[in-house]
Amino acid sequence: LRAFEQRLVDCVAALQPEAFKWKVLLIVVIVWNVMTGLGWLMDASGSMGFLESLWNHKAFSCGLIVLFILLITNQYQKALAPQIVMARCRSVLKEYNMSCDESLWSIKKDVNLMICQLSCLNRMDALS
Repeated sequence: LRAFEQRLVDCVAALQPEAFKWKVLLIVVIVWNVMTGLGWLMDASGSMGFLESLWNHKAFSCGLIVLFILLITNQYQKALAPQIVMARCRSVLKEYNMSCDESLWSIKKDVNLMICQLSCLNRMDALS
């Protein structure tokens, strides 16, 4: 159990630097879109069409395209990879009556639940 716990901690720790890079990239792209989008919305020349307006605001258009590509290709999942791994491990550990804390440093067996299940099984055997 300790070897599994250590390997799990190592795997999550290895995902952290790449996840941080993707988080920073997504935050930069979103902030870029918000800032240039405000400039696009506040533009005083309202007599032009939608496509012409996007053509005149190339920074906003490029930011939208980059954000769209990042979302379509599911790149945001790379930013959430450690949390996804931890959630999946918790669901697997739950099947074996185990749990782990947020940092994955301690995997605990739920002894009370196991005792309760054993006593229920003993009662069912006694009834049949």
